[in-house]
Formats: sequence, C-alpha cells, structure tokens
Amino acid sequence: MAVATVTPAVSPAQLTVITSEEISRYAEITSQLSQLEALQKALRAELLDLHVAGAEQETGSLRNHIRKYQRCRSERCGPHMINHETSILQQMLRRIGTWERVGLGFQPLSLPKTGPGRCISDEEERRLIRAGASNPRWETVYMFALLSLNTTMGPGEVMHLRRKDIDLEQNLINVGEEGAKNRGRIRRIPLNEIGIRVCKEALSVAEKKGSTLPEHFVFPLRRLRGSGPEHYDPSRHCTSFKTAWTEILKVAGIEKLRLYDLRQTAITRLCETPANAEEVVEAIAGHITHDMKKRYSHVRVEARRAALAGLVPERLDRAYPIPGAAVGNGNGPARTGKPLNNQHVLDMVEAGLPPKVLVAKIDRSPGDFDTSPDVLKQLKAAGVHDSIILAMVRAS
Repeated sequence: MAVATVTPAVSPAQLTVITSEEISRYAEITSQLSQLEALQKALRAELLDLHVAGAEQETGSLRNHIRKYQRCRSERCGPHMINHETSILQQMLRRIGTWERVGLGFQPLSLPKTGPGRCISDEEERRLIRAGASNPRWETVYMFALLSLNTTMGPGEVMHLRRKDIDLEQNLINVGEEGAKNRGRIRRIPLNEIGIRVCKEALSVAEKKGSTLPEHFVFPLRRLRGSGPEHYDPSRHCTSFKTAWTEILKVAGIEKLRLYDLRQTAITRLCETPANAEEVVEAIAGHITHDMKKRYSHVRVEARRAALAGLVPERLDRAYPIPGAAVGNGNGPARTGKPLNNQHVLDMVEAGLPPKVLVAKIDRSPGDFDTSPDVLKQLKAAGVHDSIILAMVRAS
C-alpha cells in the first residue's frame, strides 16, 4: 500500500527556467502526495494500536480512514488499483484478527461493466503518428506508439526493454519476466519492417542518452532537464509516457485513448485476419484467454461491414432484386468500360483514392482480377482495404 513519492530533481540554478505554471502544478502534486502519505501513516499507526491493544480497540476511525483513502486515491488511479490496495489491507487485518469488526460496512469501489479500452481507427492512427513525428520532444512516445502497434507490446513491456532484449541479427524482441505482466506474456516477437526501423532508431537515441551496455534500458529514466547523457540514468527505465502522450492526443484531435489501447489495436488486427490462427496470435501477443479475446479484440466496424458484405453475392439472385437495378439478370448495374486488373487497383490505392471510390469503380467495371490465396495475401500486405479486396473477389 506504499504511495510513491516524487523527489524534484531540480537544482537551485535551474529554478530560473521553471515557469509559474510548472511551480503551481508541482505544488498541487506535492499537496496530494502529502495527503496520501498522511493517510498512510494514520493507517499504520492504528494498525499498530490494534495489534497491541487487541480486539477491544475502537475501530470506527480506521474505517473512516479507509473510506477517505478510497476517495483520495480515486483522483489518481482507477477502481481496479484501489480495490487491489484495500484488499492487501484486508489481508493484513485478517492476519491480526480485526477485519471482522473493521470491515463491517466496508464496500469496495464499483468496477466499470465494460473495459475502457478501444481500438484506434486507421484515420486516428495516421493523425497520431503524424502528430508524434512533428515534435522532437515526443520522440520517445512516438517510438513507443510504433512499437506497440507493430508488436502488441504494452507500455510496461516497452519501458522495461533493455538493449540485450533487441536482437537485430534475427530481427526479434525478447519480452522477459521483468517487463511481462505475467508468465504468459513472456515471449519472443518477430519484427516486421517498421519494427526493425524503430528498434534501430530507439537504440541509436538511447546511446546518445548514455545507454550503451547490454543491460542498460532502451528508454532510460531522465533525472534532470536536458538532453545530454548526464541527464539520464540508463540503469533505470522511464516510468511514464503520459505527459507527452496527452500532448500528442491534443494535437492529433483524439479523445479518450489510452497507451494500452495501442496493444489492443494490434491484437484486434491480428484477430481480424482469418489467416492468423489463435496459436499464432498468442505466440505474438502472449497468453490470451477467450474472455481476454472478447475484451481486447474490438472488432472494428470495417471488418464487421466486410463480413456482412460477404452475404450479398448469395442473395443477389432473381428472388431478391435490388431496388432501382435492372431486373434482368439480377446482377445489378451493367459493367461497362475497360476491364480492371490487380495492377489498376494497386495504382489507384497508391494514388490515395478512398476505398468507397475504388469499390464503386470495381462494381461498375468489367474485372480481370487474380484472386488466388497467395495474391490476396499480397494485396493485404500492400495495404489494400478489405472492402476493396472483397469487391475484387465479387467481380472475379
């Protein structure tokens, strides 16, 4: 139940460059931490009194302290963490035989019925990456976002990365026990092209911050203001990306997106691809139970729309004529013009035409498409949208 304390790593000579807003914010955080520490000391003192005085000690004030602790902690973290902390306190009180009286009327905080996580859309991803690359101060968070989206690694796993965990000879990242949330998350992740480039850049940036030894962290802790190696401690990892993350989201115009949602987005995309077996997804993302799949795999609207679109060809017959279409052969508007092939589609995708435009063009043009399984995989790898691939399959 220890409350983390913050020690200002600022010398007197540096106070002249600190803004008034930063001083106010520091004072606010210090005040909140002082309140939590006072509550913690009160809990410790009363627990000691209970242990010494025995079962006859009055416990009403302790119950009030627990409720007050819940309220104050709610300003800094969610109900899952607070319930975990009070659960530890409950175990301590049970051990000294006083929880039966102290816990009378105790209520853990209500948990949200649905998780706060969500999957980022393709458009939001483009805005996020563009915003992250626009400011050198956000370089660390920018690299985290790319790594998470391309490896399924969570924030804690990225922060705990050491230089020795990145194997550029075999293009692998090793997620060890130190950074893994549990033993099921210990794994080796192969790197794709983006992952390789980001890892090379992250190692280069870390070296400038003094991270040179195999056991040094790739994202070292910054101790002082500045960018030189003397301002960082490579033997300790950074503890948060939240400040820069909040700034990036504001610039990108994205609301209510957590750092952890990028891992959920990567898992969602893996699960949406039919060619990926569950064993493959688990080997990349770590152990995922069925309930976790339901929680983490937020099947996107585009994938659901494509799945429903797969029902259309079977129903487009004479028994189900389309309103406004010719009722001759039941195949919808006549296809006219020059036949399209795979290269035509790739050229239009590269030109940046929206998927809706390409689908409409394919639906209204004769098609000479190669839709063999290997070619479909190549199209997907080339960034062709699912709805476009589905239109090509229908046209072929």
